[in-house]
Amino acid sequence: NPQGKLEEREIVNYADKRVMHDRIVSLVQRVEDLIQRYGTTEEIKNRIRLNESVICVIEKKIADSMTVDLDSAIQRIQTLFP
Repeated sequence: NPQGKLEEREIVNYADKRVMHDRIVSLVQRVEDLIQRYGTTEEIKNRIRLNESVICVIEKKIADSMTVDLDSAIQRIQTLFP
């Protein structure tokens, strides 16, 4: 629910889509990785792309609930854990 309270499962889902192996990547990079690895049919590729739009909604929900800028927080994490 885009207007509902931010749920733990949404945070976990979002984090899963921002991490590739052992590093934080953009959603675009992660979606391309998922398509390359699991996109064996057009239907699967389309489902992955559809999920990207869901993750973008969750990303906005997370960003709106933060007291710091989401991108700045991610950059800080990448600095602390290169």
